[in-house]
Amino acid sequence: MPTIQELNTLIYCSNGKLRSFSKEGYDTVSKEVFSGCGSDTRGAYQKPTIFHTVFPNTPRRWFWSASSHTDNSDDAWVVNFDYGGDSVFNRTGDSWVRLVRSGQ
Repeated sequence: MPTIQELNTLIYCSNGKLRSFSKEGYDTVSKEVFSGCGSDTRGAYQKPTIFHTVFPNTPRRWFWSASSHTDNSDDAWVVNFDYGGDSVFNRTGDSWVRLVRSGQ
């Protein structure tokens, strides 16, 4: 499974919003009211928030990462391709998985 940093690199905000993260690579940092691809000034964006040609048929759902939350190992970071944001869920919950491979 990808780390939260890797999974966050798959987010594509078609409205041009640039997302920035904490130094750990997660927990979206924004000066705008809206998180993810939402924007005060940039308007609407395509959903799901991922390149459709590279990842066709990606559901607008939460996807697990392999990254644990630093304060509670029972929780893991997740990314939502509906709005392009990240959050933390308890590992007992249901979410989707997007697998990755290392190197070529």
